Amino acid sequence: MNKPVVLVVDDEVDARNTIIDFLEARYDCKYREAKDGEEAVHFVKSNPCDVMILDIKMPKKGGIAVVCTQLKLSRLNRGQTPIYPSARRAGKGSQRLSL
Repeated sequence: MNKPVVLVVDDEVDARNTIIDFLEARYDCKYREAKDGEEAVHFVKSNPCDVMILDIKMPKKGGIAVVCTQLKLSRLNRGQTPIYPSARRAGKGSQRLSL
């Protein structure tokens, strides 16, 4: 049986690493990364994933735009990818609001 594929999309390397480290300790999945929304959309077109975890605010294409694009693609190919938006407060003492 193939392991589920999780795509973690964030423009900050540390944020991607934190999310992947957290999940790897708990779930036996394949983890892939994208540094922005454009890279995520390009990845998903040729590499289906089971789950996407997205930062909302990113350069080039933000998480909301990726969600809209993914929903359009899902309707065309009748696939479904759960999408989990992630956001955090910037600045001193910032915390991740959702994971």
